[in-house]
Amino acid sequence: MSLWWGTRDIITAEAIADRIKARRPRTNRYKMPECGHCPPLGVPDRIAKAILDRLDYA
Repeated sequence: MSLWWGTRDIITAEAIADRIKARRPRTNRYKMPECGHCPPLGVPDRIAKAILDRLDYA
């Protein structure tokens, strides 16, 4: 599972992302600077690069 969290997210606190990661340790967690609640809409190029990098790794 991949978890994208925008550092400017005013809806979901970073603590929620931390809890998800703690409960699912294999989760890939990505902090997206300068992004709000929906990183795929806010920074689509960075999301696409992270996905492609992960696919290359797998």
